[in-house]
Amino acid sequence: MVIVIEPERHAEFSFILEKSYEMRARVIRRWGWNVPDMDPHRDCDSFDNDRTVYFIDVDDDEPEKVVGTARFNPTMAPHLLSEVFPHMCEFDGVIRCPVTWESTRYIIDTHAVEEWQSLRSRSRLAYALNEYAITNGIRRMSWLTTVPLYRRMKALWPTKPLGLPLYHKDDDNTYIAAVSELTEEASDTLLGMVSKFPGGVGAVEEYVRA
Repeated sequence: MVIVIEPERHAEFSFILEKSYEMRARVIRRWGWNVPDMDPHRDCDSFDNDRTVYFIDVDDDEPEKVVGTARFNPTMAPHLLSEVFPHMCEFDGVIRCPVTWESTRYIIDTHAVEEWQSLRSRSRLAYALNEYAITNGIRRMSWLTTVPLYRRMKALWPTKPLGLPLYHKDDDNTYIAAVSELTEEASDTLLGMVSKFPGGVGAVEEYVRA
């Protein structure tokens, strides 16, 4: 099930947020990211703040177990691309727009679940984020990701790069910054993807009712 945690609900869901920070740290260590000053057991930085909307996918049978996360921040405030990676947006500069939000920390703990659960979690999170955005008047999503994931994203959302790909030796990956149009068609596609997995429809219905 995906839990959507808006700023006014941070305190209510502080326990699951802490679990998500711990999961993020485990996966980031595994990936080999070089995050300055990061607590090795808890990934929580300045972009986890009182404006952040969280999407947290928890295990259907163990609701205290975080499977995947995504973080959503307004680009009108300081965000990852504006403060840490502006050099990745050399085409038109960093986007700052009320209807464009930045998605970061889209992380699945693939070592904690079976492969089909990882795939389900990716689809659940993307569906919840897209639905939340459309419902709240957010039309675009900026993000920084690996080139293979960028290609998959382009198949789902109309997407354009914000700059050239750049290789990072820390984790031996090439990253690219981009912006995507969030659409109702993408929600339909993602709903179909989620529905193919056991427990998928129930999780989606749970989100929509919330």
